Amino acid sequence: MVCYRGGSSAVLLNENNEYAALIFGTPQNMNATYQQNRSYFISTVNFSIGHEFKAFKKSNFRIEPYIQIPVKGIGVGSMPVFTTGVHVGITLPGFK
Repeated sequence: MVCYRGGSSAVLLNENNEYAALIFGTPQNMNATYQQNRSYFISTVNFSIGHEFKAFKKSNFRIEPYIQIPVKGIGVGSMPVFTTGVHVGITLPGFK
């Protein structure tokens, strides 16, 4: 079992947002595109726990569930981006 932690930064080259709004009592769907380049240093903290086991003669198979927790919002609306997932990979000798 292997535990990892760290942080991630984000770079937005352009942004396309969809909005659902109520305008004068009528529901409206709108969208907007922003072409400004923006960077967000350490916008999430990352945690994962992985398990690696022998899969082939000279390589290992790894499965690693992860979670990224926002520490600040990104984009025009300062949205807190929360991410979960699973990394799956093969570790080859000499590449650890």
